[in-house]
Amino acid sequence: GYDNIDSLKLWKKVILSTIPVVIIGLSFDDWITDNFYNIPTIGVMLVIYGIIFILIENKKRKCNIINVKSITSKKAISIGLFQVLALIPGTSRSGITIIGGSVLGCDRKSSTEYSFYLSVPIMLGASIYKLLKYAFTFKIIAKEVIILMIAMLVFVLYLNNNYKIVDVSGSSMYPTLESGDVLFMSNVEVDEYGSISTKNGDIIIIEDEKFNAKGESQLLIKRQIAKGEKDRTVVVEIKDGYVYVDGEMLKEEYLFAEAITDCKGEQNRWELNENDVFYLGDNRKESMDSRYDEYGLCSTSQVVGTVEEKAISFKWLSKAIYDLSNFFKGIFNN
Repeated sequence: GYDNIDSLKLWKKVILSTIPVVIIGLSFDDWITDNFYNIPTIGVMLVIYGIIFILIENKKRKCNIINVKSITSKKAISIGLFQVLALIPGTSRSGITIIGGSVLGCDRKSSTEYSFYLSVPIMLGASIYKLLKYAFTFKIIAKEVIILMIAMLVFVLYLNNNYKIVDVSGSSMYPTLESGDVLFMSNVEVDEYGSISTKNGDIIIIEDEKFNAKGESQLLIKRQIAKGEKDRTVVVEIKDGYVYVDGEMLKEEYLFAEAITDCKGEQNRWELNENDVFYLGDNRKESMDSRYDEYGLCSTSQVVGTVEEKAISFKWLSKAIYDLSNFFKGIFNN
């Protein structure tokens, strides 16, 4: 997974990228406000950066950085210099840092992701700066500040009570998930009969000691293929490279087009009773799952959470929060 050392290294680079804009911003804040905060400047900058974006998007570039962890300290400072341009009104901070990353050899994904990381210290620092600058001139109303703090506290408590952050280790769910991804896990609802609220096709989190050589419990991220029902037996079969549930072939659009599902043990047919779950990884070549005789079915009591498909689109946000948490933990532990 994405460990604390990686998190600390990344946030150190983010700090390096932030230094130039802090120095220039604090030194020339009033001068920039007096000379550039006008409609012509904003209009011209919007047009200029719009053209630059179009040119960069349409130009074939060689990208030698495809992951934020590969951004060097030197490139981090260079991206920080691009970020200084965001002090000019009409310049998008995220836009100019994405442009900077692209010019320096980052692909679109890593440029966008790194731009988000850069927004954390910038937005936090700008908020604190404005608060200190105007607090004593009564331009910020205390009541609004209190409401904002309460809202933030409620949001944190909501996340803490309803979600847990889990990191992906290994490639069993590739291409849907990659090693190093970090996700928000929501708890499953369990009724009085032990049945859970998950649906077939959901990404589920399983807790099972069989997946740890030391016999310790650990979390496993897989996809629920079928779940037993109270009044009847559900049948799962694997034949001709495909998965069938109750005789109907599954349409698994989340797999690679050429993916083949084969059996990994002597069994190719499973009967699921109430509270039985049959699960597979999206990477059918490498995933250890219900196809193996030593693993087989799991119980609904072992399913401790789910990951919503729409949350996968924002896994970079989960990862940023996770890394930021690890960063501060590292500071306080040291």
